[in-house]
Amino acid sequence: MKDIRIGNDISVRWSLYKGDEAYDLTNLPVTLYLKNAYGKKKVEGYKVEGNQVSWTFYGKDQKNTGKYSMVLVVREGEQGMASTDYCDFVQLVACACQVSGADDENVQTETIELTSEVDFPPIIVDTALSESSLNPIANKAVAEKFAEVEGK
Repeated sequence: MKDIRIGNDISVRWSLYKGDEAYDLTNLPVTLYLKNAYGKKKVEGYKVEGNQVSWTFYGKDQKNTGKYSMVLVVREGEQGMASTDYCDFVQLVACACQVSGADDENVQTETIELTSEVDFPPIIVDTALSESSLNPIANKAVAEKFAEVEGK
């Protein structure tokens, strides 16, 4: 199971097999659900190609950290209905320092990793208490307070 930071789009590809044979889902009515400790939600926008179901678990839809499972239902509500699960295929974690792990054999997840370099301007602290300083109004107020304290 892979630990991925919550809030990242996750591309998921689930390959299904019956024994050693790829299980072709192409012409079957398939429904996909995402399940966590808080319940089960129908996945929209998934694709079925041969024995693979692929979809994106969008960061905007990720509400809770924790383990997530997938449920695939064939012929839901009809005769010959069958269900299977992929338990704990991913765990969403609260921060990047908790990211770890690897995908299991039949599930691949992929996230976009972004890195950046920042160059912030230096912070200038103006210690001169004068009207020509960077913040003359604040400096004047500070100067007046010092004068009061020192009894001037």
